[in-house]
Amino acid sequence: DPFTPAAEIHGAMYQFGIGTEALSQADNLSNSGAVPGWNSPVSGNGEWNMVTQNPCLPGWRVPTEDDWQGVIDNNTIYYTADGGTSWSTSAPTWSNGEEDNGIKFGDALVLPAAGVRNSGNGSLAARGVQGYYWSSTNIGSSGRVLYFSNGFYSTTLLNPARSYGYSVRCVAE
Repeated sequence: DPFTPAAEIHGAMYQFGIGTEALSQADNLSNSGAVPGWNSPVSGNGEWNMVTQNPCLPGWRVPTEDDWQGVIDNNTIYYTADGGTSWSTSAPTWSNGEEDNGIKFGDALVLPAAGVRNSGNGSLAARGVQGYYWSSTNIGSSGRVLYFSNGFYSTTLLNPARSYGYSVRCVAE
């Protein structure tokens, strides 16, 4: 169910600018520790190339920072409550490891709090507490993300290194 932020929809993790997953969905769910061979990100200062490095299906792309800001600006925002069984506009207090936490924008988009894969070794952090979703926008050698946690959300807070592993949610072109 795409409207229930359960572990089954957490998905794979990607590094900025790389068109293939850094960690598959199955491996992301079964391994919270360091990832052998965690690879280095694409170097440089460019945007995520949606022609040669697009992780999305044909006709789809990674959203820009402006796309994510539009989602924030034009929707009522809800958070999971009661162990993921209901939605509320009140800011939650989520706990690490609760796989059914997430945020809902309007009635059409649910994003699980899938956490992050650390830049150094790919180990998992903040699952159930934070959500990070890549945009194709960069600031210098860093990527830009939609970030949310416990009632806070922003597209401008973080300029993470490209070697972090974050979720990708594709949008139609």
